[in-house]
Amino acid sequence: MRDGRIEQDGTPREIYEEPKNLFVAGFIGEINMFNATVIERLDEQRVRANVEGRECNIYVNFAVEPGQKLHVLLRPEDLRVEEINDDNHAEGLIGYVRERNYKGMTLESVVELENGKMVMVSEFFNEDDPDFDHSLDQKMAINWVESWEVVLADEEHK
Repeated sequence: MRDGRIEQDGTPREIYEEPKNLFVAGFIGEINMFNATVIERLDEQRVRANVEGRECNIYVNFAVEPGQKLHVLLRPEDLRVEEINDDNHAEGLIGYVRERNYKGMTLESVVELENGKMVMVSEFFNEDDPDFDHSLDQKMAINWVESWEVVLADEEHK
């Protein structure tokens, strides 16, 4: 509810996983919001878009046009990170670990993208993964499972 008006009616899970707008997205839990611009429609579900300076495929369930501005929303636990070296080509958003916080079952990191945007990442602890405990300033590629993102039209830049 905002200003006496219901923004979205649903269960906490529905509100968390399928917010209908930016206000609702920030209502429960933490969320990363990425700016995107449509490049082209690939098929009925997928769009090629420039997301924070990198080309990515995103799932969009509404009509879009090339050049249209979008918001791509992803929860910290929905992101996947991979350490990369300068000499290998990586897919996804590129950034550097600026903060890390070990919390027993999870490792929470803040990754600064090449464009300066800060991204929250939450990974479940895996004691068998030798690359799990990322170093500060480690170069990372951030990705997500296709279709886990929530995409909203940018209402301010129609």
